[in-house]
Amino acid sequence: MTITLAIVVKIPTDGIASFDEYENRVLPLLKNHGGTLQRRLRAQNHMTEFHILSFESQSSFNGFLADPEREKHRNLLIKSNAIIELFNVEDLI
Repeated sequence: MTITLAIVVKIPTDGIASFDEYENRVLPLLKNHGGTLQRRLRAQNHMTEFHILSFESQSSFNGFLADPEREKHRNLLIKSNAIIELFNVEDLI
């Protein structure tokens, strides 16, 4: 069963470069786990980002979370001091 996630990321100004580098390294890994980045939006102040992701299943998402290559770049996420909120969502239309 496909799952859809909405992610809200709040990024301090001094963490934007680290967060961007993290995203550049981990977003390509989605396809290895049946994941798709449907939308990636950033507020004009560059301090809030929104993602809509889908995965083939919960286990696909769990595989992405456990990917050693993703974990290898975790230090960039920590350095960014980004605050991430994750929501499991469904279409209403």
